Amino acid sequence: SAGDGDAYQVRVLAAPGGGATAEPVAAPVCELRELDAALAAWRELSLDRGGVRSLGAALMAWLFRGPVAQLYRGGLARVAPEGGCRIRLRIEPTELHGIPWETCYDAATASFLAQDPRTPLVRHLLGTFSRGKLAGGRLKVLVAVAAPRGLPSLRVEDEYARITNNRPAVITTM
Repeated sequence: SAGDGDAYQVRVLAAPGGGATAEPVAAPVCELRELDAALAAWRELSLDRGGVRSLGAALMAWLFRGPVAQLYRGGLARVAPEGGCRIRLRIEPTELHGIPWETCYDAATASFLAQDPRTPLVRHLLGTFSRGKLAGGRLKVLVAVAAPRGLPSLRVEDEYARITNNRPAVITTM
């Protein structure tokens, strides 16, 4: 959430086993600004996997710090190896909405949080939104529909029409 002028506040609202931080952890704005070039490269799709991993590790270090990192590690230890620890980000300041938090990379487990089945990452964007106005321009969405052999066909055109607000569907099959 928003903090004072030079830092955001990061806090844990609930953790496995009931742990929570009593005080928010300060995450300096200047550290996040140091990632501007990498974030711009990510938006331009010009980062290779190593670049995305580096960006994700930096975002992870910025977000999971101090007691927040300890609760994350402790939560994973409590639920591992069979369970999981869902990470739900409640992002209040609108300037943080465009950051690709899904790229958070945990070097200790050598995995992106959003790709590890033990750590599904969900974001909740808090704040005021206007329909049709997006920070950063147009919304880009990749829609993939599976059509496994031996199962009933899906009504792909209907689903696609719902997604695109009833605009004509362009369907490519493989």
